Amino acid sequence: MALMPETKDEGFDASRIRVKSAEGKLISLDELVTVSHMEEAPQSYYRINGLNSIYLSITAEETANQLQLSKQVKEEMEAIQKVLPAGYEIHTSYDATEFIHEELNKIYLRTGLTVLILLFFVLIITLNPRYLFLIVVSLSINIAVAVIFYYLFGLEMQLYSLAGITVSLNLVIDNTIVMTDHILHRRNLKAFMSILAATLTTMGALVIIFFLDEKIRLNLQDFAAVVIINLAVSLFVALFFVPALIEKIGLKKGNAVGPNPASSFSGPLFREE
Repeated sequence: MALMPETKDEGFDASRIRVKSAEGKLISLDELVTVSHMEEAPQSYYRINGLNSIYLSITAEETANQLQLSKQVKEEMEAIQKVLPAGYEIHTSYDATEFIHEELNKIYLRTGLTVLILLFFVLIITLNPRYLFLIVVSLSINIAVAVIFYYLFGLEMQLYSLAGITVSLNLVIDNTIVMTDHILHRRNLKAFMSILAATLTTMGALVIIFFLDEKIRLNLQDFAAVVIINLAVSLFVALFFVPALIEKIGLKKGNAVGPNPASSFSGPLFREE
């Protein structure tokens, strides 16, 4: 017979249990039996290389940071390993965060190469360090402002989100280049309507993701949201920040690094033609 205490900290006291004898007399259970603690008979076995093992599965909550949680679990396991008796060992059979680390490293590499290649082509085509400076600063401001909106909309930074940032970098730089070249050649902001139409087309195509089947949508919705936010922010950067920065750094039409007197003009920077 197996008897369980009512609480975890409460021990089993046989004297508290009364039983009735055949004569009708109440006697305590400890007068009839001897109580001893014994290990329960195993119901199943789990062995690795013929050795009895305990398999512990740890699953992160949906909102948990898996990388940070994995680090904490490993630290706790190392602390437990130090106090285990001789002959006991702890081994990791599967760690899902290893795949996440590998994919993150790939994304960081691809993002870095994407930015470097784009900026390299901008430099060799324009041969103008000021033009390159404008692209770098505009891109940095775009990402910084976008991060604020990531936080406000509660977006999770996972593999698909980071991939969305990488994909959108090319589109963001395109908007900046188109706006900058039009300002330098036409001295007005009329190109913004074309940029707006092209960007809204891309954003509209991504909205379809939010109407897909739930299994597909859960994986891609963060990707779509990140790209849409980056493109939306790039519109405001192209309309307000780029013209101001062009005037601030004195960027002129042509490849000359310094100001070119032949291409200088008087009056406001932007005028309707």
